[in-house]
Amino acid sequence: MPVSRRLELFNSSENFLSSICPSYFVTVPKHFDTIARKLIEHFLTLFVLSSCPNIVLKDKDEVTEQSLNRIFEHEIGQHGKEETVRLNGCSFRLQHFRMATRSSQPEHHLHFCALNRSVETRDLTKVLMNLRGPLFDETSKQFAYAGYVTGILLDKTVNQERTRLELLYDDTLFESDEEPTRELLMKELASRSEAFLEPYLGPIKSTKLNRIKEYIQNRPRFRPLSKLRPEWLDEIRADVSDDELDVELYKLMHRLEIEVRKDGAQLRTQQAEKTAGSIDERKKKFDKYLEESNQVGFSKLAEYVIHRRAVIDFLSECMKLDEDGRYRLEEVVHDVIFPMRATSSEIPDPDQSNLWMIDERLSYHYYLSSDLEFRKTDEIQVKKRHEQERVDLLVLQPYDRPHAFVGVTKKPFDSVTIIEFKRPKRNDYSEDDEERDPVAQVWRYADKIQKGNVKDKSGQFIKTSDGTQFYAYIICDLTPKMDDLANFHSFTRMPDNLGYFAWQPNFRIYTEILDYQKLIQDARKRNEVFFDKFNLPPLT
Repeated sequence: MPVSRRLELFNSSENFLSSICPSYFVTVPKHFDTIARKLIEHFLTLFVLSSCPNIVLKDKDEVTEQSLNRIFEHEIGQHGKEETVRLNGCSFRLQHFRMATRSSQPEHHLHFCALNRSVETRDLTKVLMNLRGPLFDETSKQFAYAGYVTGILLDKTVNQERTRLELLYDDTLFESDEEPTRELLMKELASRSEAFLEPYLGPIKSTKLNRIKEYIQNRPRFRPLSKLRPEWLDEIRADVSDDELDVELYKLMHRLEIEVRKDGAQLRTQQAEKTAGSIDERKKKFDKYLEESNQVGFSKLAEYVIHRRAVIDFLSECMKLDEDGRYRLEEVVHDVIFPMRATSSEIPDPDQSNLWMIDERLSYHYYLSSDLEFRKTDEIQVKKRHEQERVDLLVLQPYDRPHAFVGVTKKPFDSVTIIEFKRPKRNDYSEDDEERDPVAQVWRYADKIQKGNVKDKSGQFIKTSDGTQFYAYIICDLTPKMDDLANFHSFTRMPDNLGYFAWQPNFRIYTEILDYQKLIQDARKRNEVFFDKFNLPPLT
């Protein structure tokens, strides 16, 4: 269509609006100015590329007519900016436009044009992290961004159908010092678009960073990011949900940890090869590495502290009545402390169990057998007549001090700990029936091990000595029947009235009966100082 050709669009019963579907007529724009701007938006590429004919819109009823080209030039074009982008010897023309919009989710696009046509369109919201939703100008009017790029290279590389640009990619087999790759061009153009939009993106960026910093303040595991790599936070999209934000911060923390590890390895290599430079330079690098590694360590400690906090809160919830009035079974509580029907070979990471709820020393162990018949375990075997008997948790642990978890294969074992969980609110215990006497059960388990009835995974009988220390924990609710049972076995009540303890000389075993409430309270007290140090809200 020749540019000099004049088109006339007018509103009458015979033309333009006459064929509109009746269902659309209610919502279709009818105001002259609105129709004019909708037409300009629809043919915007033609207006921008100066390939649009002179279009005149007429309203015969209102005796009004106006040139759409003139509206574009004086109202839309004046809100734009044109600049030249030079890259690898190639020159491009980039035009920025602010397009008025009422949409709550407007599109922000960069158009790659060739031979007077928009060939490819890129969504800038996938590149510019702060470009989200409508933008607002100096008069608080909403607008969307549209960028148009033209250049000789684009005209040369467009395909015959003018549907694709045959630009080089970064991973192409061919190299060109003169022709920029698609990725390099997109990165540079997006950077120019961001610079043009900076006055309007600033408030969005500020709001986003304030939200992220507030989020991090309540999650200490991410605090090293705001201290060591605050610029990374701007790489997160402005419209992420809290769950998505958590994932993005995890990714950045992993990236930071990798960087710190690389720095440490590089320092060691330079020291070994004596290429670390001057003493002052080495000290400067070491101080930086020390600060960053300490911050990463802080993050990991914070994560573990938060994990403990969640476990204590969850176990507290497990103690409450269900909606139907029943208490949770001991299997539920058991899984909080240690996964049911699992052994330590299946859970290699001590952090995956929560035995610290009972005793901090139980976080490190040689073996665990959880609620499995002895004959089904692959690491411990018992004599045939004892195969059907079960124990909730059996822990073989070298015991020297609370943190002595090295040398776990040392035999005879220094300590054996037996733990038995009971259903909350259970009140059918009896000293006359061994099946309902958990004290007799754990002592009998200890007796079997002391007498050599248990084999290790190699088929050899486990050796214990007279010096092997035996411990037992019975975790339950102190119901009246349990109180009677404790008194029958001559236990001593603890000062807080939430437990009992006793030394049984015949079985050489120290035993504690702990109320679930005491388990939670003691764990809370042991960890509360960490919650305070990390400025976590108090436990509910």
